[in-house]
Amino acid sequence: MRIRNISAAIAVALLAAAACSSPEPESEGASTTAPARAADAPTVEELRSAVYTGFGAVRQPITLTDGTWEDAPKRITIAFARDFRVTGDLDGVPPDEAIVILTENRGGSGTVPYLAVVSRRDGKLVNVATAAL
Repeated sequence: MRIRNISAAIAVALLAAAACSSPEPESEGASTTAPARAADAPTVEELRSAVYTGFGAVRQPITLTDGTWEDAPKRITIAFARDFRVTGDLDGVPPDEAIVILTENRGGSGTVPYLAVVSRRDGKLVNVATAAL
């Protein structure tokens, strides 16, 4: 029941953030993105290398490397979904938070999508919440 409540809250947050901004367009080739400031929402590049928790098949925190994490012996892969990022102020405290979609593949034919909220706190990224969709 708690997971459903979290999922519903994050879905509402996603809709609210979508109303505040649009997905950041990504250019191919060399990055022209300025370095992130402590007052900015997390960038796609930062989010693709962030630490996340809250997955069904993985109990410990995982760190993405170039958008993916893998436990080869257990055939579990977690991946950043298509450089999707929506930003908006979800908690009333600057800076804006970022909402991303991650996918979990447990080695079978299906994947489980997750919605994750990431905030910048004291200059560091913090995965505030993650919930299965």
